[in-house]
Amino acid sequence: MIMDAKTYITALCCYTLVQSAVALPKSGLSATISPEANYKLVLSDTAEPFVYELSIMLRDQQVMHYTFKGELVTAYWSPLGKYVAINNHYGRGWYPWIIRLADGAVLRSAGPVRSSTYDRYTDAQCTPDIVTVAANQMKQVYPLYQSDQMRNGYSTIAYGWRSDVKLLMFHEFIFDGLFLKEDSSLQVFSVLVIRDEGLTAEDIRVEKVKGEWWKEYPPEVKKSLQSE
Repeated sequence: MIMDAKTYITALCCYTLVQSAVALPKSGLSATISPEANYKLVLSDTAEPFVYELSIMLRDQQVMHYTFKGELVTAYWSPLGKYVAINNHYGRGWYPWIIRLADGAVLRSAGPVRSSTYDRYTDAQCTPDIVTVAANQMKQVYPLYQSDQMRNGYSTIAYGWRSDVKLLMFHEFIFDGLFLKEDSSLQVFSVLVIRDEGLTAEDIRVEKVKGEWWKEYPPEVKKSLQSE
C-alpha cells in the first residue's frame, strides 16, 4: 500500500508519540487499596519518565496528590484505618512515606505537610535521624561506627504496625570496615510514634549480623528489600 504525504506524516507522528509515551514501572505497585476498600493510593503517569502523580483517593474523590518518583514497593495500612505507610524505592535510596488518610497530609518529624509541591526526596526531616537517635545502642554493638565509612548511606523502610500510632521501622547500615574485617552489617529496629506535633523514634534495638545478613531480615522486610 502506498501512503500519500499527509497519511505518512500522521502515521509517523502517531508512532513517535507511542515510542515516547511514559509507562508506569513494570515492578512495584500502580495502586493499593485499604482493607476496608474506602481509601486507595494510585500512581498516574506524567510527561516525565519515572515521575508520577501519587493520588490519595477516598472512594472516587481525590483527597491529595504529590509528585512521586521510582517505585511504590509495599504499603502498610494502620489497624484503625487512619494512616498508610509506603516504601518508595528511587535510584539507590528508600523513601518511606507516612500519610494521614483523612486529609492526605504527609506526616514528618518536623510536623505534617499538605502541599502538592512537597518534595519528599529532599526532605531530611521526614523521618527521625536514626544515626543520632540510636547512637548509644550502635556504639555498644559497634564502638568504631563513628570512624568507619558508611557505604552509600543507610536504608530505612517501614514493615508493619504495632498499633495505630506505632509503626515498625527497619534500618540497615553497611560500614566498609565492619564489612571487610568482620563480614557483618548493622541492623537497627525502631518504632516510629505518630503524634500531632511530629514523628519520634523509640524502642531502639541494634544487631550486628554476620555473613549473609540479608537472610536474617524479618519476612516483611524481605518483601521490600528483596523485591527487585
